[in-house]
This record gives sequence, structure tokens and C-alpha cells, in this order.
Amino acid sequence: MIDVTVVLVNDGYASTAIAPLEVFSSAGVLLNAFAGEAPEPRFRVQVASVDGRPVQSAHQLAVSPQTSIAEIEKTDLIVVSAIGLDVEAALAAHRPLLDWLRLWSDRGTGVAAACAGVSFLAEAGLLDGRRATTHWALARSSRGAIRRWTGIRRPSSRRTKASIAGAGSMASSTSASISWRSSAAMPWRWIARARCWWRCRALTKQASPFCP
Repeated sequence: MIDVTVVLVNDGYASTAIAPLEVFSSAGVLLNAFAGEAPEPRFRVQVASVDGRPVQSAHQLAVSPQTSIAEIEKTDLIVVSAIGLDVEAALAAHRPLLDWLRLWSDRGTGVAAACAGVSFLAEAGLLDGRRATTHWALARSSRGAIRRWTGIRRPSSRRTKASIAGAGSMASSTSASISWRSSAAMPWRWIARARCWWRCRALTKQASPFCP
């Protein structure tokens, strides 16, 4: 069983936490149910906030975690949800998250972030020497922070939708893309079932109702 921790942040975008939660939780479960097979869950997903308290999203949605980041005892992959455009305020409000990300990264845990949530990875130094992209709007709203992140390699092209920033740390403009890319980077063949559930048209096929 692979342990995944989805990190909630205040004044962020709840969808970027819900998407990886549902994608990873459905791997080995949803399509098995469609096929009449016993569930074989492959991921154990925990949802955490910095202090274990509910967070308020940018659009006034309250989201409750299961635990705090300090109470996480085992995790193989961390996915940090997206923040808003005020990067400096978000970094200040979630300062304990930076040390926690460094701790788990040093232990070999994969660390990922959705959209502007990549700012946490950059501030923690996890992207130094790596290629990384984020939302183009941050170039204007977080110039001070970007000037601090001198160790990050910028991509040669102007495309800023999604990129994998090295083997351990990833940044993407959509949390769904993170989930698929993270899954694709893992060597387990059964993850194709989770990818199939979301993207494939096979459920409309009469002869074979599931993806090959």
C-alpha cells in the first residue's frame, strides 16, 4: 500500500486537493467495482492541514482534514494544494509546512504541488537545480519571492502549463495532471486503471467496457 498525503492550505483552491484525493483513492477500487471484482486499493490517502484544523478556501468553502502534518508517521508521496496569488502571505501563514516538506524530502518521499502551491516547494529549496514552472500570473504578483528562488532552472520554452521538476519534486498547473503524471511515473502497471477511469471513452464501448 502506497501512502499519499494531500496537504490543505488556507485561502487556497479546494479542487486541487479534492482531485488527487479522489484519483488516488479510486485506483484499484472504482473500475474493479464496475467489473464486478473485489476492490484492491493501491493508495492509502490522508488529508492534512498544517495544524489539523479545517481550512477556508479562497471561495469560502470549509474543508476539514483528518490530521495535522506533524501527526503524519508515514507517507510515500505528498501533494500540496494550490494557493492564491498572494504568495508572500501564503508562505508566511504556512511557515511550518516548509520544514516539514524538507524533512520528508530528505527521507526520499516524493513531493508535488499544484499550480501556485509550487511556491512552497521553491521556498523550501526543493526545486534548486531543477526545472520548474508555475502559473504565469505569479510572475507579476510574487516578484520578490521569485527573485529569492535563484536556484531554479527556467524552461527554455514559454509553455507553463505543466512540467515535472525532477525525480522527487513535481509542479503542475492542475492537480488532476499531477495525479496522472505522478501515477505514470510510478512503476506499477495497475495504475493504468485509475488513468483509464478518468480519461478513457471505453465505458461507452459495448464489446469491451473497460480500457485495455
